Amino acid sequence: MLATLEIKGRAPKTGYARDQFGPAWSDVDHNGCDTRNDILKRDLTDTTFKSGTHDCVVLTGTLADPYTGGNIAFQRGQKRRKPYRLIMW
Repeated sequence: MLATLEIKGRAPKTGYARDQFGPAWSDVDHNGCDTRNDILKRDLTDTTFKSGTHDCVVLTGTLADPYTGGNIAFQRGQKRRKPYRLIMW
């Protein structure tokens, strides 16, 4: 079945600009931490935080991956060769 699908080239750029959608992460619950760090703090274990941020900037931690049963190490600002995102819910 997959062999019958037509393979198309890369889609054209559409003029997407991230800044048209507002700030990337906001502090929706007004606790002083942005939503990204709230979720990282909630879902990671063995977390370390940037000093002077009132534990609002997560530097490292470990995610218990619910899909594989393994652990995924998180490190803020870590460069990766392949795109990778933590799935947060």
